[in-house]
Amino acid sequence: MCIRDRILYLALAVLLLSCTDALFTLNLLLLGANEANELMNSMLAEGVDAFLAVKISMTAISIIVLVAAANRKFFGLFRVERLLQLICLGYLVLIGYEIWLFSAVFGIGIVDTLMASLTL
Repeated sequence: MCIRDRILYLALAVLLLSCTDALFTLNLLLLGANEANELMNSMLAEGVDAFLAVKISMTAISIIVLVAAANRKFFGLFRVERLLQLICLGYLVLIGYEIWLFSAVFGIGIVDTLMASLTL
């Protein structure tokens, strides 16, 4: 696989994981959880549409910038492509934590979690 394809797949994965995080977050909030991110919490006060618009647009703009700079060095330490990989890993950990919250804290299994996300 060429580097361009790898970067495209990483960018798409980050965007899809961000959308999954948004859906899980909204469902967790309905169950009584709190949004830890102050910016996103203030967007929630404006409404779900504002929350989703800001979350998805911030992620998309960030991805565009990172993809454009994918072959450059991040602070001279490593290529920006590696940063995209780390962001993807971070989202996977976050979604794993959200699934754990659904299960351990709220007593809802993964199938119920996915079904709840689809009904929003």
